[in-house]
Amino acid sequence: MQRVTTFQVVETKNGCVSDISNFECEKHSMQWYDAIVLSSNKSKGCFLETFVQVLEYLACTGENNSLYAYGIICEPDGCTVTQLL
Repeated sequence: MQRVTTFQVVETKNGCVSDISNFECEKHSMQWYDAIVLSSNKSKGCFLETFVQVLEYLACTGENNSLYAYGIICEPDGCTVTQLL
């Protein structure tokens, strides 16, 4: 199942999602991404041609109870995937 939400802040600790909250104001330590994908699939960062490929690459496998966050930057030539630590 996939769900899309907007204006959310994702906090990570040691590579895992520790908190998700509503965006209220910008803080100095924030990083901005075009999208953030949450997945139980622990993957390395990469560059893919389309956002559909990003979703396939990060598809949940059900093998892990941890939740990881990936920042996505979309450019005309493809999407950069970065694991948020």
